[in-house]
Amino acid sequence: MRFDEREFEVTYDPKAVSLDTILNTVKARGFTPSLTPPSTPPPEQSRLSDAERAKLDIRTITRGDAVDLEEHLVTGKVTIFDYYADWCGPCLLLARDLEQLMVARSDVAVRKIDIVTWQSEAARQATREFKLKGIPYVRVYGPRGQFLGAVPGNDIEKIRALLPRAAD
Repeated sequence: MRFDEREFEVTYDPKAVSLDTILNTVKARGFTPSLTPPSTPPPEQSRLSDAERAKLDIRTITRGDAVDLEEHLVTGKVTIFDYYADWCGPCLLLARDLEQLMVARSDVAVRKIDIVTWQSEAARQATREFKLKGIPYVRVYGPRGQFLGAVPGNDIEKIRALLPRAAD
């Protein structure tokens, strides 16, 4: 989402809402709709079971409150801080991709920051400190706590590119 350029991307369920409804809503809000053909969908990844997910080093560290990331770095592992909200569709898709990444990489830990709303302290802090313009948004830190990079949007390949070579 790029508010400064009045541009955003919509992911929707065609069973729940029609394309015409979306286009009319976009026009009513003062935006000019532009349709891009869908890219080739990624291969279907099965969702992890609760038992599989429980084995992963993934934790929600705040639900709307400001947070000190340094307190949540995992020594010896790559730590991915995932800024998300339960109401954000692309965030939910990224969460699934991060889980799959963690299955393949035992040297990765994910710490989730649920912004809850754009008025929350977590959202305000991230906007102030990282110039957050939208979610999902991740910050990646190396095993010794060094900042490796940030990735705005749902882009698991850019996240993978930031990861150091696996130690295992």
